[in-house]
Amino acid sequence: STEDSDCCASVLYSAGPNDGALYFSRVAAAGGTAVLDSDFKTVTLNTKQHMKVRQGGGSVKADWDIGDYTVTSITAYRGWNFWPTNDADGISVSAIINAGQHVDASQWTQELRFASATGGPVDWVTGLYYFYSDQQNKSYTYYGPAAGAFLGQAVLNNGTVISYQDLNTDSYSGFAQATWHAPDRLDLTAGIRQTYERKTASVDRQQGFGNPGIGVAFPAYKTGNLDVSDTRPSGLVSVTYTSVSSGAKAGGINPQVPARGLDIDSLFIDPEKAKDAEIGIKTALFDRRVQLNANAFWTKVDDYQATNLEQITPGVFSQTLSNIGKVETRGYEVEIVAVPLEGLTVGFTGSFNDATYESYKNAPCSAEQALLGRTVCDLTGNPVVGAPRWIANPSISYEHSISHGLTAFAGSDYAWRSDFYGSPDNSSFAQVNAFGVLNLRVGVSGEFGSNGWDVTLWGTNVLDEAYVVGGLGAGNFGSYSQFPGAPRSYGATFRVNLL
Repeated sequence: STEDSDCCASVLYSAGPNDGALYFSRVAAAGGTAVLDSDFKTVTLNTKQHMKVRQGGGSVKADWDIGDYTVTSITAYRGWNFWPTNDADGISVSAIINAGQHVDASQWTQELRFASATGGPVDWVTGLYYFYSDQQNKSYTYYGPAAGAFLGQAVLNNGTVISYQDLNTDSYSGFAQATWHAPDRLDLTAGIRQTYERKTASVDRQQGFGNPGIGVAFPAYKTGNLDVSDTRPSGLVSVTYTSVSSGAKAGGINPQVPARGLDIDSLFIDPEKAKDAEIGIKTALFDRRVQLNANAFWTKVDDYQATNLEQITPGVFSQTLSNIGKVETRGYEVEIVAVPLEGLTVGFTGSFNDATYESYKNAPCSAEQALLGRTVCDLTGNPVVGAPRWIANPSISYEHSISHGLTAFAGSDYAWRSDFYGSPDNSSFAQVNAFGVLNLRVGVSGEFGSNGWDVTLWGTNVLDEAYVVGGLGAGNFGSYSQFPGAPRSYGATFRVNLL
């Protein structure tokens, strides 16, 4: 697939404390303007905003039956090339003309499974898995003539900083899982996986150029070859809809030059280690016209990976991706599907998720905390960024046979989220308000010979809800930017299934 689009600018979500006095004063000092639009439809750009994506891949699956057993091989490849052009300052003059990261990535996977026959009292599968990825990045920042006035560092004017990053991953694992189909409709499952993973990285920052001063501020730097490896087990035990498991998210290497005052060790990140427990039920009611599924879950993560503040000298800190401490999430999920009349389906999925930082002592401070002179903040006990406590998704659909093999159908769904923090510092200025998005569709389906087809007219966000999805966060001088959700859109889809 290919994509070339003038796409994906962030909006000024909040200018920060005191009605953005500090932020707007810096914008004025640069001779520019910025727009704060509550409908999230206006951005202030004076240079190109563009995204180019090229990606593709393929997979081959082969199965061999050997007696009552099956051997399966899956080989896959994927390539991805991403080249953005970003007006990164969000003001009407050229302070940061373009900042982003060009990524050229490829990956190979190979899985080999050996499985027993199904249908007996016990079935099992065991196998090996290999993953390899290679990623070449070019990270760049191009400053304009207004950079010094806006950012308060004249040395940046018309300067350019470029870094090259080389990242590689080799991951090997072996796994086995078995299920005993016990009497009384109970299934007992146990599984284990052992993974060895090695990551290598190197960063080569070129000396800044464009003016003499930026070469001093950003001297050439090479990290050399960095290497980290880890061996870790994971496991699962479940009885029907109750399970206990443990696992890990791999550690890694920050592909950047260490902040001034920190050493190479600050670039290494330990794995996240998670423990999880779930218990649930599945029931069919009213002559199987109502399906009810529900479960309660609990997860605890140690060495959670997020932005941390590392002390360079007494009272001076630098932000870096690191292991911050512990996170706990617990809650409930429910799914209801009802068919009150033939052709009519009513559904609802919902969840409550209480996700909090159990330990996050060296967190970055929000704009309002920084205004009080604080550099480091303790977010222990606070909600995790980007995690709404409540989610509700009702839906309804109806289909009815018309004539001559034609079937008409219609449906709608509504996705609602409660409010959540959109920036890792949990600033009230970056809190995303609760929102809901309504989608509608109507169409007709039929058959042409042995081929099925359908035509659908659809509308997404038909109420044109103004909302943001969060995830960008703190900008310059107490401001916050976010990515807006898609506005009201209409379209039509025609599909043919060739049998």
